[in-house]
Amino acid sequence: METLYVTAIDFPTDSPWQLLEALWAEIVHWAGAECAAREVQVDSSRWLNLEGESLQEAPAEGFLIRGLRERLEREPQQEIRDLQFQCPDLRDSTLRWTFDWTLFSSQEATHLILEVRIGGYVHSVEPVGYVFHTPEVLWRLIQEHNGHYGGLSIRSTPEPIGSGRAVLKLVQELLHPERRFPIVLISQTAGEYPGRFLVSPEMLGRRLAGLARVVAIDRYATFHLTDELRHRGDQEGRFGCFDGAVRVYWPRLSFEDHPSRHRLYRGEEVGSGFAETVQRVLTRSAVIRWTEPPALLELRRAIRGQGRAETIQRIRSRPPDEEGLLTELEEAWNELEQLREECRRLREENAELRTENANLRSNLSLLFREGEETPTTDLLSSIGEEEGNSSTPASTSEFKTVLEAVQAAQKQTRHLVYLDSAIQSAKDCPYRSPERVYQALLTIDRVAQEWLGSLEGISTGTNRPKRFQELGWDYSEHISQTARTRYGEHYTFRYRDKPILFEAHITEGVGNANECFSIHMHWDNKDRKVAIGYIGRHLPNTLS
Repeated sequence: METLYVTAIDFPTDSPWQLLEALWAEIVHWAGAECAAREVQVDSSRWLNLEGESLQEAPAEGFLIRGLRERLEREPQQEIRDLQFQCPDLRDSTLRWTFDWTLFSSQEATHLILEVRIGGYVHSVEPVGYVFHTPEVLWRLIQEHNGHYGGLSIRSTPEPIGSGRAVLKLVQELLHPERRFPIVLISQTAGEYPGRFLVSPEMLGRRLAGLARVVAIDRYATFHLTDELRHRGDQEGRFGCFDGAVRVYWPRLSFEDHPSRHRLYRGEEVGSGFAETVQRVLTRSAVIRWTEPPALLELRRAIRGQGRAETIQRIRSRPPDEEGLLTELEEAWNELEQLREECRRLREENAELRTENANLRSNLSLLFREGEETPTTDLLSSIGEEEGNSSTPASTSEFKTVLEAVQAAQKQTRHLVYLDSAIQSAKDCPYRSPERVYQALLTIDRVAQEWLGSLEGISTGTNRPKRFQELGWDYSEHISQTARTRYGEHYTFRYRDKPILFEAHITEGVGNANECFSIHMHWDNKDRKVAIGYIGRHLPNTLS
């Protein structure tokens, strides 16, 4: 099966468990309506009243409905509800749609996840034709219950921009370092037929529900937008949008980006099929980068651990009973088989996503006009990268040495200063996977960009050690007291004509110098740069 769409929306509320009930009721109603559209009658009240047990039914050929409700006993307001709904395509009965809905609650919010996939009932090599639209229930839920993503509001109806204050707010969100969704800006035409939108903001807002925020800006406000962007650093005016154009502003917007990374569709390009093109680009990007929220993984783990503990307690508390013990073992065996099947399914989906990723990277360039000066490789890298690894060259495996990786990173990083000691230590480093050094330096540059935002009063929402951990790196702000006292000279480098102790560091691996490396840095608040003093084998400490 191929994944076509995935999203994760937060619904902040004072009563998350009550909102969960309301969201669940609307999703169940939607599934019942989909059955009715295919002339299949179901009793959806069974899905509404799930109480810890799992539900599975097949009301007609090609249909499958699975439901499950789980909760944490010590905190019953934290629960998970899963609904998987499969049905045939309305136009081609040999194709099946699968909708995986997940709702879970925490103390602060209710969270919704939707994954949509399509596949066949039997293997057949023939053309595949289908029409996909974001489920109507999703954009309605986002609109009615104030959906958020990455801490910022994401609406399913276009947001009109017509005043200077609204433009200022828009620019702040465009440059927000924690933004995790695109902002699609639609401008009004000027010239002979002024004041028109070449694509319907309402229609595009529905198509992109759960994927992006759609903003409609009037032709007068576009001048304020250009001025405000120039004030923030866009001196050449390369990131504006006006005269009927549409622009996709991806997360992590920087004026040092190539403008084509934040694609501008000029008026002559905004015609028939435009909405499908933008939707396809955004959905593929969302699918490739998808990962389950850590809060959901943690809650699932706690619930499963709770179930295992209950089973063990029941076995220990009951008198010896051979038949009862066999029943318990059989249940445990069935659970193990289910987990094995789930692991197999996840491995298959992972393989499918890797294949889709490769296809995307080879085909996405077709979306750019022939002859346009566009750094397509950079764009594909930014879309296909994994969380924690910034964009990489066409093949990082081409790095033969750590020095080559560092020299390549120097060209890509904007917020790092490389001392001579860093270059020399990289030259002497025998580490066998230099691409990891490259990725580490790009990650430092990414965190540095967020750090600069915090210096300007824009909260990043997390501290540096936690942020590096989220991105998959072992980072510390300090070295041990023993290392500082006994080996301090090894960690001291001259920066701005002063000897400075470079305590902050990233490390990877232990033991053999061929299998590990360290990067030591200094966060310069005054010059707003990160000085890289050392890149090489681990420096001496109590373990080396």
